[in-house]
Amino acid sequence: RNAEINAVTTRAQAKLQAQPQPSSANTSSTSTTSQSTCSSPPMATPLHDFSLSRIRSEQAQDVIIQQIIQQIRNNRRYESFIIQHGILYKLVYRDDATIKLVYAPSKLIPEIMAAYHDHPLSGHFGT
Repeated sequence: RNAEINAVTTRAQAKLQAQPQPSSANTSSTSTTSQSTCSSPPMATPLHDFSLSRIRSEQAQDVIIQQIIQQIRNNRRYESFIIQHGILYKLVYRDDATIKLVYAPSKLIPEIMAAYHDHPLSGHFGT
């Protein structure tokens, strides 16, 4: 039985593979380099921490979010927001469902954009 493995090469991986490899003076002309098709070149991919504890901490330092939370606590009507476990959520109504979205602190927005647009596993190239 023949097994076939399909792999995807991202743009970042293609750039790394296209870079010329440094040559060594000790390398003989008969040596060959083999590379497994299952492994990818090591990449410096940042790990993103989007845990609820970090979001709670960043929301606590965000001035705009703190103003919204204060107004909600002062019994002002904000029907499209909810606070649960110290985290501010925006309520979005779609069809017959209510979706609870984390209100992103301004400090995390560039990191969120990078994770969803630039990360090799995001599956999204470009802007």
